[in-house]
Amino acid sequence: MHTPPGARRPIQGIAAFSAGITRQEAISMKTSKALREEHDTSNTALQSVLIHADRFSTIRQVPFTLHNGKPGRHIVVTAGSGRGVVIVPVVNVRGLNYFCVVDEYRLPVGQTITGFPRGGTDPHEEQEDAARRELREETGIEACDLVHMGSVFADTGILDTKIDVYFAQAANIPTDHVDPETGGTSRWIAHGQLGSLIHSGKMRCGLTLAALSLVEHSGRLR
Repeated sequence: MHTPPGARRPIQGIAAFSAGITRQEAISMKTSKALREEHDTSNTALQSVLIHADRFSTIRQVPFTLHNGKPGRHIVVTAGSGRGVVIVPVVNVRGLNYFCVVDEYRLPVGQTITGFPRGGTDPHEEQEDAARRELREETGIEACDLVHMGSVFADTGILDTKIDVYFAQAANIPTDHVDPETGGTSRWIAHGQLGSLIHSGKMRCGLTLAALSLVEHSGRLR
């Protein structure tokens, strides 16, 4: 196809034709992407300074160089071993899905929060073993099939702890189980009731909401 003098020459190919962009615009987009990737790798940590460490948490101050070349500092908190689990226990009764949740007083926020069983992974403990242990301790559920749904981060602005999400098809249905250590009480609620718990503010644990989203979009619920 002849291009009139002074006109911008379109780039070749179906993708370029569909996008309606010119070759120069494509080069510019590629350059911008390269700059973004360079920016992502330029904010690298130099040498962290340990502020606090015990078996519950580690707090580090991490100096780094900003994209504009100026120095910066960031606080990074690692909870426990740096790994954790959240479990979504489900049982299907006569075609209806019921979820096991735990009502537990959470000291940092000063109130009782409804959420899925969760907790930290002990050093040298496998993630699935940690999931089964937390499930047993907080709900009394012993035997179940666990499916790994993926992993999430609670707060990428300060926490580096990686949380693995497990879907648990429960084999037994214990009721009103009380965790002897935390005092958390488990109960079963219908899938349709979760929305009201969320909108009422009773279920607003970020890990619980993220885990619920993963399960609901996985196709696992019957």
